[in-house]
Amino acid sequence: MKPPKQSATEIPLSELPLGQTGVVTRLELPGDVLSKLVEMGLAKGRRLTFVQKVPLGDPMVIELMGYRLALRHREARGIWVREAALAAGGKGRQKPRKNSRAGKAA
Repeated sequence: MKPPKQSATEIPLSELPLGQTGVVTRLELPGDVLSKLVEMGLAKGRRLTFVQKVPLGDPMVIELMGYRLALRHREARGIWVREAALAAGGKGRQKPRKNSRAGKAA
């Protein structure tokens, strides 16, 4: 089976950097796995964050709708996401802003 084509901004969840938030763009999973994850709230357009990497990398832990969910690497490869900044029309990963008032007297 040929791997699906991916756009420049769409990646498998398994490749989302730790700490990054993504928006689900498509789900390519076996029916039983897909059904279970959809019941848990995983759906196209849903925001999720990669929050924990275990020592051997499998499973990975995501945060979704206020709870944490552990996913096997093979499941994460079937969940396609866009990094949240890109999905919102941004320019990719953004650096945190420095507080312009920091260090200034009030």
